[in-house]
Amino acid sequence: MAFAFVILMAASLLSMATGHSEPLMMTIVLLLLGAGSLIPWNARWQLGLTILCLGWFATTTVWMPDARIGAVDRWLAVLAAAGLAQVGIARNEYQRRQFESRIVFAEGTPEN
Repeated sequence: MAFAFVILMAASLLSMATGHSEPLMMTIVLLLLGAGSLIPWNARWQLGLTILCLGWFATTTVWMPDARIGAVDRWLAVLAAAGLAQVGIARNEYQRRQFESRIVFAEGTPEN
């Protein structure tokens, strides 16, 4: 989470320096999808990251000059990434449970 916080700070500074919210939006999309697919954590941690990213995007884009222009498209992209990340985490948790039950079942059966 601390690493995500640093990444969001750097992207916010870049967005404020350029006056465009696209660098922050792309950082959030990549951070949500990357964490959701690569980090083996549960849905609560991903939800925490999602809340952090959505809150950060909301507060930062208010101060951006292009916040009103095309804001719906940017919000839809960020919300779609958040939804895909949550679905990915739920699928990963399901697959881990299935794999774990197969291991437990295989250990419980006697060898012939």
